[in-house]
Amino acid sequence: MSKPALWAGLLGGLGAAALGYALKIEPLRLEVTETELFPARLPTSLDGLEVLFLTDPHVWERGPRERKLLEIIEELPTPELMVWGGDFVGSVEAAGDALWLVEEVAARFPGVPTLAVPGNAEHKLGRVRREQLYAGLAERGVRLLLNDWID
Repeated sequence: MSKPALWAGLLGGLGAAALGYALKIEPLRLEVTETELFPARLPTSLDGLEVLFLTDPHVWERGPRERKLLEIIEELPTPELMVWGGDFVGSVEAAGDALWLVEEVAARFPGVPTLAVPGNAEHKLGRVRREQLYAGLAERGVRLLLNDWID
């Protein structure tokens, strides 16, 4: 085998391995991190508030990553507040699947107030689909913060 053919095979194999990792392994590496924050101007009434912050689900489908997230959530204590940190969708066709995930998480924590801050993925949907997603979140009891804040 010539050196160029050997190098081509080696690089092709490395590329295939990287692609396999990126598509099959890395998406399933979900992480739960517990962090205690001490903001100087936080009102004392919020001291100790338990918040579940879910960020960047990038939902493409109701697939193994989404099912794994739901399994992880089953093990978590009920928070006092849930916050979705944007980038719900992985594609313009996935808004329905993203809303399904929001419903499933809400079913695990009924009655927990839920906020959402949209990410750049939502801005890529286009106006009509973005408004449909936002309406779907509102129908599911999620308060959307768009250049907004709450008391």
